[in-house]
This record gives sequence, structure tokens and C-alpha cells, in this order.
Amino acid sequence: IRLSLVGSEMCIRDREMSGYEQSRDVEWLGNHYKVVVKREADHELPIIQLDKTNKYYDNKITIRILRSDGTEFFNHTFTKAAFESNLDKKTKSTGALLGIVFDKAEGNNLCFAASVGSPDITSDEYLPLVLKISRMGAVSISNDQVLDTESNTESTSSASSTSKEESEDDDEGV
Repeated sequence: IRLSLVGSEMCIRDREMSGYEQSRDVEWLGNHYKVVVKREADHELPIIQLDKTNKYYDNKITIRILRSDGTEFFNHTFTKAAFESNLDKKTKSTGALLGIVFDKAEGNNLCFAASVGSPDITSDEYLPLVLKISRMGAVSISNDQVLDTESNTESTSSASSTSKEESEDDDEGV
């Protein structure tokens, strides 16, 4: 965080969300893989301005999928731009790539939950997305129709809140 004096006010500028790296062992298509997801602030992307004093760096998130022998099956760095066709106008302009987490292996795809929304930790504004990587390495992205994959009995607002809290818990350290 950079602090500066503007007039007699102190303004906080150019904040960044905490980085993280997660690693999961996965059985998929009869083989063992390691899925590594790493988030970090990207100082090369345009800064997101939420209001007059709150600015954030957007994030980049790299997904690496390693075979059991250590060779790389997939390696790609995602930015918000990869999700733009799934975003509304406000999220495109004031949202950041918040996170991508491994969800499950399903048939020929590895499925990830992704979110783009307000980088302000006090906000619960975000759009849930599904990112799939096929056995051939093709990427598909869609809007998530189910906000809580654990239980479909909760209300939408409760499920959204739960997903955000779980996502924040995952951000705090692995």
C-alpha cells in the first residue's frame, strides 16, 4: 500500500490483494496430476479505480497442471480479459480477477470456480464463473449457474455469501 498526502487528507492508493499459491493432487482419467494455482497482483495491467481514493492492482492467476512424472500438461496465466465476454459493464470496469480454485475432475474436464468482482475486501460483489480445461488443454469459460456447489438447498444470497467467505478463507494462506 502506498500512502500519500493530498491537501490535508491521507489517501491510500494502489492496493493489492494478497497473493496465494495452492497445490492439489488430483486423480483424473486414470492418472495422477498436480494442479497448482497461483494468484499475484499484476503491476502491468490497468489499475482499477473503485472511487476517488480506492485503487487496486488487478491480478493474474496462473494454472499449472503437472503429470505424475513432473512434466507439464497445462500452463496458462489468466487475467480478467479472459472472462470479459461473461462480465457486465460495471464488473468489466471496476472488477478484478479475484480467484480461481480447483473444484473437481468431471469426465474429460478439470473444473475450476473463478470469480471476478470488487477487489475491496469489505465488498461481496462478484460474478461466479466456471472454467474448464479439457483433456486436450482447451479452455472454456461460462457463468456459474449454481452459486454453492456443496448444497443447493440454501438461498442464492446465502450461497453467494458462503462462496465468497470460503474464497477469502482460501486466500489467507496455503
